Amino acid sequence: MNAERLVMGFAILILGLVLISLSSLPAASYGALVLIGPFPILVSSDYGTAAFLVLLAFALIVIVQLFRWLR
Repeated sequence: MNAERLVMGFAILILGLVLISLSSLPAASYGALVLIGPFPILVSSDYGTAAFLVLLAFALIVIVQLFRWLR
């Protein structure tokens, strides 16, 4: 694994979290999706965002499985 890419990924993640916390929009909704293998980890600020992330996780898992099956 490339250490520079790992550090850059964490830096982008921390920058995003800082920007969300400094946001001046109190009604903004946010969410995050982390896929570790076939297991999704979801974090969201409201139900609508969580529902969207569940659908996105399902779609991504199906796409990955299709690519593995077609290989």
